Amino acid sequence: GASQLAAAVLANTKIEKFNEIPIKEMRADSLTTLHMPERNIGVVGGLVLAGLMHAMASLTECNVRGNNLDKESATLLAKVATEKRIMLFGIKHDQKEADFSGQRPPLGPVDAILIANDLAVSASVTECNLRSDSLGDKGAEAIATALKESTTSKLQKLDMYYNGIGPKGAAALASYMAVSASLTSVSLSSNRLCGVWYEGGSKTQGTYDATGINAIADALRVNASLTEVSLGGNKLGDEGWCAIFDALRDNPNNKIAKWDLSYESINPTIAKSLATYMAVSSLTSVNFDHNNLGPEGAKALVPALAVSASLTKLNVSYNRLGAEDKAAIKEAVRGKEGFTLIIDGDAVRARARGARVGARGSHLSGGQRGGGQEHRDGVRASRASSSLSVALAQRVRLFFMRERLRC
Repeated sequence: GASQLAAAVLANTKIEKFNEIPIKEMRADSLTTLHMPERNIGVVGGLVLAGLMHAMASLTECNVRGNNLDKESATLLAKVATEKRIMLFGIKHDQKEADFSGQRPPLGPVDAILIANDLAVSASVTECNLRSDSLGDKGAEAIATALKESTTSKLQKLDMYYNGIGPKGAAALASYMAVSASLTSVSLSSNRLCGVWYEGGSKTQGTYDATGINAIADALRVNASLTEVSLGGNKLGDEGWCAIFDALRDNPNNKIAKWDLSYESINPTIAKSLATYMAVSSLTSVNFDHNNLGPEGAKALVPALAVSASLTKLNVSYNRLGAEDKAAIKEAVRGKEGFTLIIDGDAVRARARGARVGARGSHLSGGQRGGGQEHRDGVRASRASSSLSVALAQRVRLFFMRERLRC
């Protein structure tokens, strides 16, 4: 097998090069960097590298990205590299940002093992972008475990949007989030955190499992560094969203400033949980655009809006609100200087009590979304298209008006 062949290569002191691996130089410990991406060294090569690295003191970088390693060889390499503080995936020791988003072919769980080593070893990387790859649960677990055990990492922003991460990966990431003192931003949007996801437009696949999202809720109950968390597009449902907001309500040290909840099927049940959190939190912005609040949800939000001392922006557009519901919300924020309320695309800026509450605004439109998250289903796409059509028509009319004035 691969292990036996690797052992034979390492035992033969006459071999100077194997699968492009400079064995002679590595034995002499004469290299500080080794650049070997996409050399197809394979599993045997990975095991040979690990054996040689173990005896070296000078090597600080060994880029082995794209070499068809398997879990065993990547794990062994990462174990040695972590002990020796050697980078494996091309990240430099003084690098601040690592962007591996949208790779083609997409990065997988084995790549995640190598990336996890670099993030754990680095004392300089503060941002890591892994958007739109295919790390899955195994990849999320590798990264979370390495970061949790690292004594040097100062990572602040971790973006793992759209990676097929399910409940197990979510639970692993939660264990890291619970103990991190440096992490300020995490994006886990458009994954499978509760075991269900969209496929083929709006068709739902999988079976609901709240263990992962409950673990994340437990982490948020104790975390004091996070200011931004993105969980949209995961079909969290009532149980998931209520767990998140109840946990944040119970954490007086939480610093999350805003939530983009647009197109999340937020209903009165979730709104009630969010309202109790909103009333005691330091939230500054909440976007409910295109949800299902209805009169009952509005009724739950009004008291929280009235007492919140931090909230400065609220979007409740397209939530099946009646005239009385809208009036109650406007009244709740009236007198909050500088407060921006968006209802069905109209921006209303609150003024001091006794003054005019506001007028139709133009700096925000019904199609805008506070957090800028991606489309989540076919309904959203059609509505976005409609909004773009309206905007285009407005620009065309403005163009002809200007041309008429010139004439």
